[in-house]
Amino acid sequence: MSLDIGGVRFDLTHGRGETADQQWVWVPGERAIVSADYYQPFLPNAGNGKRRQRHIRDWAAALRAMADCQPLVSLPMHGAALGELESQDRFRAHADILDSIVGQVLTGLNAGTRGSDIVETVVMPAEHAGRDDVAETYSTVRDIAKMVVNQYTGWWDDIPSHWAPASVEAEAVEIARLAGGADRLMDRALELIDSDVRLACQLADWAYFAQPGSERIRSDASRVYIARIISDETPTQEALVYLDHLAELELGS
Repeated sequence: MSLDIGGVRFDLTHGRGETADQQWVWVPGERAIVSADYYQPFLPNAGNGKRRQRHIRDWAAALRAMADCQPLVSLPMHGAALGELESQDRFRAHADILDSIVGQVLTGLNAGTRGSDIVETVVMPAEHAGRDDVAETYSTVRDIAKMVVNQYTGWWDDIPSHWAPASVEAEAVEIARLAGGADRLMDRALELIDSDVRLACQLADWAYFAQPGSERIRSDASRVYIARIISDETPTQEALVYLDHLAELELGS
């Protein structure tokens, strides 16, 4: 779609990305692009676990299409304006990263590998690692890989019992019983904080869902999740999920 506003032409191009209706704007007379949220000065926020779907392949295609316009200036919705060389470098690098993640996931899926195993092996392309615009501020490479898995598979995660699983609470109660009680699970969670905080959180969840009324369980679960929040490996969106859980633990709900 093209619009003429005050004698200036604006070309609007649709390209799915962060949303299904996203678009970017090219102003040919000024050789300027308004790049919306396709480019962000950190790893693209393409892996938000609270959103149904983000469109990684289309996102990469939009970045390349903008670079092909050869803009003199680009105006992203996050961060400073980009000049001609910066636009080429940053748009194409982010497109390469997104395409690489898609390719790695599809290779794994086509080989019959379980999605949860694939996301643990997907890596940032070596040639782009260490750039100043690929920090995992909101999404991680793992998160983006999960979004790709979600696009190409159903809701089932390939674990047989998960097709029609017991409730989280029933599972937690039984695991706590096998462990000798929810307190034993929580004791082990606390031991793991420094060495494996991801596993510590899973054990803390089992303890909490097995015995949510226990003040001791809620207090120690808070300790575990605070450690997860302050970890250098925890991006903003992930930390917000844990902060919500901390509030629930404090309220006893």
